[in-house]
Amino acid sequence: MNTRPAYPFKTLHEIAAINPPRPAVDQSTGAALYVSVNAVQANGEIAASASPAKRSARGVRYFEAGDLLLPMIGSALRRQCIGRVPTQGAFGSCSPEWCVVRVDAKQVNSVYLYHWLRQRSCGELIPLLQGTAQQRVAATDVANLQIALPPLEVQAQCAKVMELATRHKLVAGRLLQNASETVDALFVRWATRCGL
Repeated sequence: MNTRPAYPFKTLHEIAAINPPRPAVDQSTGAALYVSVNAVQANGEIAASASPAKRSARGVRYFEAGDLLLPMIGSALRRQCIGRVPTQGAFGSCSPEWCVVRVDAKQVNSVYLYHWLRQRSCGELIPLLQGTAQQRVAATDVANLQIALPPLEVQAQCAKVMELATRHKLVAGRLLQNASETVDALFVRWATRCGL
């Protein structure tokens, strides 16, 4: 017998604004960023190399602090490269290869949604890719993604656990990289001593 609670599902467009036309906050101060599809790191952080905002508003989407950037192109979807805009002071524009997701904080925790999209939704979007040279997913397919919505307290707990696990995964990856480099250095040192 399954004793897990059954949480309701809603579509992404019911719990978030998809590609809002203009920022909802006053952005008269600070430096705006322009985020290309390559400016998001594997952990969702926007790379420090993101460039200042482009002057032209043509062909761009706008984001603000706390938004999520979901890729619309196949290569980034396969890498699960979802961007997380910092929650303090960040704003700007991004290439149309991103779908800007502005969550409704009364319904969904942004960190929970980030992990849900990364773990579940990227895989659901890949079969929906269209095109040959540059595969893309339609904005309507993104808007219609089904998201499980437990109570906000449960979402916050899940987000906390996922963030901790992600940090541990990153540390473990660095340790493995360091161990691999140490083994390589030891072999080179041994080979040099042996005259190889």
